[in-house]
Amino acid sequence: MFKASLLERIKHTIERATSRYTFDDFTITNESVRANQGTGASLTITYRFKPTYKFTASYTGNRDTSGSNTIYCRISPGELTTAEGISVTGDEGLISALSRWLSILLDELDTVPTFAQIEQQQHEISEILKQVDDLPDEYFTREEAEGLKEKIDELERMIQKSIRDSVEDEESVKEQLSTIKKDFETLKSQIPSLTKKGWSGSFMVRYHKWTRNFGSANLLKSGVQAVKGLLIDGDSVDTSV
Repeated sequence: MFKASLLERIKHTIERATSRYTFDDFTITNESVRANQGTGASLTITYRFKPTYKFTASYTGNRDTSGSNTIYCRISPGELTTAEGISVTGDEGLISALSRWLSILLDELDTVPTFAQIEQQQHEISEILKQVDDLPDEYFTREEAEGLKEKIDELERMIQKSIRDSVEDEESVKEQLSTIKKDFETLKSQIPSLTKKGWSGSFMVRYHKWTRNFGSANLLKSGVQAVKGLLIDGDSVDTSV
C-alpha cells in the first residue's frame, strides 16, 4: 500500500486543484499487490459521478537508472485519448501527474455537453443528407449552372432580408450577413466541381446551419423542398414565405 503521508498529499492536491472539486467527489482504493521485489502498491482514484474517469498508480519496486522509484500510471481521460499510460518518478512525479489529470478531467467535464451537441448535429445532418439521395449524381450543364447561380442569388437576398427584418442589433446583423455571404460564395464556387447530388449535400449542410443559428421563421421551410426547387429548371425560389 502507498504510505499515509502520500495519501494526505493526494487529498490536499485534489482539494486545491480547483474550487469545483472536493475530496468527497472521489473514491480512493489503496491496496498491496505482488511485486518483483516483495510487496508493491496499487492506488486508484475514481471520479465518483462518472466512474470511467479514474487515475490509477502502480508501484512494483522498479527503479530508474538513478535509483528513483518508478510508478506506472493510467489516466482516463488522457491528454489526447480516452485512456493513456504514463510513468513517473517518485512522490513528486505522482503528485504532478495527479494535478495534471485533475486539470484534464475538469476540461473534459466542461466539454462533454459540447461534444454531445456536436454528435446530435452530426446525426441531424446525416438524416438530412439521406433525403437528397434520390438526386442525380451528375454534373450541371453550363446552362443549369448559370440558372442555379441566379436562383441561389435570389435565395441569398431572401435570407439577407429575413436577417435584417428579424435582428435588431446592428453588429449581429453585420456578422450574420458576412457569414451568409461566405456560405453563398462557397456554394457558387462548388457548382462546377460537384455533382448535383454532392452540391445538394453541401447546400443542405449550410441550410441546416442557417436554420439552427438564425432561427428565423422564414428559414424553417423544408430544406429538401428548397434544394429540389433550386435544381428544377424554370422554378424560382418560393418568396412567399
